[in-house]
Amino acid sequence: MQEATAVDASNELVTFVDDINEIGKQVIEDAKLSPQEREAKRVAAHLADLIGEDGLPKFITVDYVQSKIKDCACLRAPDTSLVICYITMKSGASVVGKANFSDLDNFDQAKGDEQAYNDALRQIIDMEIYALANLRHFLASAV
Repeated sequence: MQEATAVDASNELVTFVDDINEIGKQVIEDAKLSPQEREAKRVAAHLADLIGEDGLPKFITVDYVQSKIKDCACLRAPDTSLVICYITMKSGASVVGKANFSDLDNFDQAKGDEQAYNDALRQIIDMEIYALANLRHFLASAV
């Protein structure tokens, strides 16, 4: 039994060394690239992790949604602790987020803006997820 364990450990060590050698070769190849080429390669690898075999995103990210925002404005309703955040998407769609606080005396505008923005962002993410699911369904039924 110990002999099999020694063989297994030896095989694992060889695999580990092979992996390290492969990583070393990749590091050397990457060092030959310009900073722009390295960044392009990193982005391409990242995108490969995000895109499914059907060519559609695997999931919706906050960065993706934020990249689709055209304009955003937050305002406080006068004499209240209600903050409204209007987000206009590049597509022309608009979403409203809101935040409300129970203590008007300790109201913090920055926190109100952040919470209202996050409320609107959650709504957009939900809409994007629905749109993606609907598109997947449409493409699957068209085959």
